Amino acid sequence: MPSNPIVRAAAFATLLLALAVLAGCSAESTQSGSAVSPAAPVGASSAPASAPQSGGGPRDISGLWEGTSLATCGVFVGDQNRCGAVNKVAFTFLQSGDVISGHYACSFGNQDCRNLDESGKIADGRMKSTLLTLRVEMQDGSDCMFSGQPKGDAIEGGYSCLQGGGLLEQGYWNVRRSY
Repeated sequence: MPSNPIVRAAAFATLLLALAVLAGCSAESTQSGSAVSPAAPVGASSAPASAPQSGGGPRDISGLWEGTSLATCGVFVGDQNRCGAVNKVAFTFLQSGDVISGHYACSFGNQDCRNLDESGKIADGRMKSTLLTLRVEMQDGSDCMFSGQPKGDAIEGGYSCLQGGGLLEQGYWNVRRSY
C-alpha cells in the first residue's frame, strides 16, 4: 500500500468505483435511459448547490461543472509521459433520480488530453447518497471511471481510465459548479 495518503485515497476510491460499476452492470440491463445534451452557457454565474430532494432522495447535481484533472504516476500506469499531466475538464450533468447522464469535455492544461480524447459521454452515472460514480465512454473506445463526493458547489475525487482490461491512467479530479 502506498505511503502517500492521497495516493491511498485515490486507490481506495478507484476500488469503490470499480465495485459500484460492477454492481451497476447487473442493474443496468433491466433499466433503460437516454442521454440528452443541453447547451449550457459557459462562464455563467455560480448557482447555489441544490439540497437533497424531499423524501430523502439523492442530491441534485444537474448543471455544468468545470475544473481540472491531475494524472498520477504509478508502476501499472500505461503512459509514464503523462505523470503530472494537468487538464481542464468539464462535466454536464443531467440527473433523474439517482441516474446521471451527460457529457465530459477535456482541454489542454500543461499537456494535451490523454490520447487527444477531448470529449466523452457519460454511459453510466449514479448519485447514491453522497457518492457520485461515473463511467465515461471516451472517443478512443476507452472508459474512464470517476468517483467523488459533492460538497457544496464542489466535487473532488479519483479517476481511472481503462482499455482492454489495462489501466491507462489514474489520478484526481476536482470541479466546481459553473451553472
